[in-house]
Formats: sequence, structure tokens, C-alpha cells
Amino acid sequence: MSKDTIDSWTAGFKPKYPLGYSQYQLSYIVGHAQGIQKQAVQLEMIWANREVFKNDIDMAKAITDKVKEVKKSIEYLEACLEPTKVEDGE
Repeated sequence: MSKDTIDSWTAGFKPKYPLGYSQYQLSYIVGHAQGIQKQAVQLEMIWANREVFKNDIDMAKAITDKVKEVKKSIEYLEACLEPTKVEDGE
């Protein structure tokens, strides 16, 4: 058996990483982005209902904390966006 024949036969067993991403990584990125979207909706709900909250809740602190949470999640997502594997020839 020639090397080309073996390489073409084993190519079906090698994981593909188009542009450096696996399907698992892409699914994780999409899921994390959906989590950020939910956090943004929560921030919007806090803002829209700011008049309804009890007086003992500091609205500025609640909004600031939620914004920090969203920023932290975005930074984590940006780290996940870095491709980890690059396939030769692609």
C-alpha cells in the first residue's frame, strides 16, 4: 500500500477543524453568546423596571454589577473565539 493510499484512507478518521474550530468549539461559542444575550435582557429588565424596585435596592449598583457581569462574559467569549487548531492546507 502506498503512503498516499494510507493517507487518503486515514483522512476519514482525522477530525476536521475548518478555520481552526471544531464543531464542539462552535457550539460552545454559540451557547456562550446566547448566555450573554440573556444577561443583556436581564439588564434591560432592570432598567425598564427601575421605578418598581423597593427603595432599599441601589439601582445604580444593580445596573453597574450587571454591566460588569456582561463585560466579563464578553471577555471570556473573546478568549473562546481564538482558533485552537489549524488544518494543514486549509
